Amino acid sequence: MKDDYLKLERIEQYNEWAHVKTLHPLVSVFRYPQNSPVRAVRQYFGFYAVFLKIGVNGDIFYGTRRYEYDDGTLIFTGPGQVVDLRHRVPVFQPSGRVLLFHPELLHGTPLARMMREFTFFSYDVSEGLNLNDREREIINQLLDNIEEELHDTESVCRDKLIVANIALLLTYCRRFYERQFASRNKENNHLLSALEHLLDNYLSSDRPRKEGLPSVQFCADSLHLSSNYLSDLLRNETGLSALKYIHERIVDCAKMRLADPALSISEVAYSLGFEYPQHFTRLFRRETGCSPLEYRSQIERK
Repeated sequence: MKDDYLKLERIEQYNEWAHVKTLHPLVSVFRYPQNSPVRAVRQYFGFYAVFLKIGVNGDIFYGTRRYEYDDGTLIFTGPGQVVDLRHRVPVFQPSGRVLLFHPELLHGTPLARMMREFTFFSYDVSEGLNLNDREREIINQLLDNIEEELHDTESVCRDKLIVANIALLLTYCRRFYERQFASRNKENNHLLSALEHLLDNYLSSDRPRKEGLPSVQFCADSLHLSSNYLSDLLRNETGLSALKYIHERIVDCAKMRLADPALSISEVAYSLGFEYPQHFTRLFRRETGCSPLEYRSQIERK
């Protein structure tokens, strides 16, 4: 273990860093203890973590970018992620509440199959969930429920009740994110306009021939978003996944080029970034119900 890096594969490793007692090897809920400063380090997570900010204690780094961590904000990390919980000094006093749970806790439960639905575990920390007062009450109550079950060591249903409360908490978080998306119409419209402009510029340049089709990751990186956040934003605003949205923009561009009889079907395909014309034909047929050649014939008959 390096001084500035913690590889946290087990819940007890995080608990040790935070100076809290381990009550269960696969799950932990606690408030950061007061007067227990910790070292500012980068942390690799081998488990899921949910952080509720309830006090001022510094910034969070994700990659090379710094983000302010506002009161009443939830952020999520999943297995395999690295988050830099730095402070302006090497040792600082954190505050807030934490939920940690290991994937092994979920084995054989319905929640294990549901986890892929909670895409916010791969959001960037800048895309945290800002809770209103009522939402914070709900989250705190569910964290209290889990904490109470952790102390009930005699119950044979303890793990089932803990998992049930985690599932309910995450489902509420998904609902609260829907509220957050809906409440940010101006910001979302700006992002959609930026995405449309980005794709139009890309497809009208020589970049598709050199770099290929625009990907979801390319679009997300260009807009400084995580790919899952971009997909969820688009699904909320347009009903389309990010990939479906990109494909529709590609097909719209293809239709304009197919209207030019001087361009062959292959030339249109290559200009859009397709490596093989048949891949272009397959996508075009899937999106429009007809082949590029059939579409061109329809235009010529008009």
